[in-house]
Amino acid sequence: MSKRERLIITLLLFVGALISSYYAIQTLIKYEIQLKVNNLLDKFPGNASYKNLSYSLIKNEITIKDLKLSYQNYTAEVEKIKIDLPYTISKIPSYLSLSFIDATISSNLPYLKEMLSLANYYKSKVEINAASIYSASGNSIHVSLSAEGKELGTVNLGAQLKGKISSPSQLKLTKLEIIYRDRGMVRGFFKKQAEMAGEKVDEFKKQLISSIKEELPPYIFSPLSKFIKNPRCLHVSLNPDHPVTTHEIANILKKSAPLKEISSKLNITLSTCD
Repeated sequence: MSKRERLIITLLLFVGALISSYYAIQTLIKYEIQLKVNNLLDKFPGNASYKNLSYSLIKNEITIKDLKLSYQNYTAEVEKIKIDLPYTISKIPSYLSLSFIDATISSNLPYLKEMLSLANYYKSKVEINAASIYSASGNSIHVSLSAEGKELGTVNLGAQLKGKISSPSQLKLTKLEIIYRDRGMVRGFFKKQAEMAGEKVDEFKKQLISSIKEELPPYIFSPLSKFIKNPRCLHVSLNPDHPVTTHEIANILKKSAPLKEISSKLNITLSTCD
């Protein structure tokens, strides 16, 4: 056997060993994750099951397929859950991405049922897609969330926070952006309220706009009235002059201060969007 042939064989054996090690590590990690997921589902008070769990070492990503939960007369099903994890090992990760793809939940869940009835929605299930991302660097934390309810609407939220995730009560909000696009929820609400009042929808909207005019500053009233007239998309922004904790925000709201005062303290702005 020549030197070149020995070198090629050695190289092939080395590559084979690397590939075997990769799949062995991936299988071991998947097994550990599966144990933790199973233990978690065992604690669920109702029935819980899933069809398949996979793990990608290259992406450091967990995928759970066909998760089914049921408790009493409530059910939830998720076709796919994707969890993207950081490569660094720590008790509190610096990054986490979570997606729920093609999920359906019972519309009779507490609070959800009441909210949906206000929107004139009476189907037995709600179809949802949702994704959230959390990332932290130093004292800066970014959180984003997007959720879509079929025939209801979509919400995109982005928040900037200061502090350490290990001390959640000390976290301070520096900026909050919310974009809501209506797919039927707000229109359904106006329709139901108009029917209950025995009025046409346009007449109900006019009365609503008239009732809030004196309560709001012009820079909020103008875009909000436009949205009420044509509920397509609303952009809400909160940019406090100094970072505020959720406790401080709650205190501001609890004081039942006029909306003009609240919007000024938290520097709230509204605008319509396409």
